[in-house]
Amino acid sequence: MFRHCPSCYSVVYLQLFIPGHNGYVSFLARSKDLDAWEWSPFNPILEVGPGEGINNSDVDLFEWEDKTYLTYATGDQATWGAVWIALYDGPMQEFFASHFPSGVPTVKADARAK
Repeated sequence: MFRHCPSCYSVVYLQLFIPGHNGYVSFLARSKDLDAWEWSPFNPILEVGPGEGINNSDVDLFEWEDKTYLTYATGDQATWGAVWIALYDGPMQEFFASHFPSGVPTVKADARAK
């Protein structure tokens, strides 16, 4: 999932298994210029819970009436799946900003680095 809000670009993507976490997890990163990126200190932003299989993937977001709706698929990637929806009670730009609180360190990377 890739979105542009007035202040930056944001991407939510599926990450492989990480020790200490359940299944595949969804991470959030942002960039003002598509070159310099930073990852949310709250990553992973989605992680499977009981009954959700091995991943929460295929994230999408939409905003309606100043609320942000997050949809995602869960399942085992082979035999079953379901689509869920979560609600953030605020606009999408605020949803993204809330994952990058001021003064909290973030991991940064430069997409131009070789």
